[in-house]
Amino acid sequence: MNPDYINLFHIIVVASFFWYVGDKGESTSPQVFAAMKYIAIVIVLYHGYKYYKRNHLKNLLGPSM
Repeated sequence: MNPDYINLFHIIVVASFFWYVGDKGESTSPQVFAAMKYIAIVIVLYHGYKYYKRNHLKNLLGPSM
């Protein structure tokens, strides 16, 4: 499977889910939901970096990568 799809899936779906649960959750302690928001931010940063790095290298090295 193309790693770009995995990175985009994590950025769009997984991070959005974590952010939504962290924002709308009310039945557990606020620390848990704050942690879920932080995890969402880390997911976006990590997978965004991986996506950018992979596509930036493709553009520099050509389509053979």
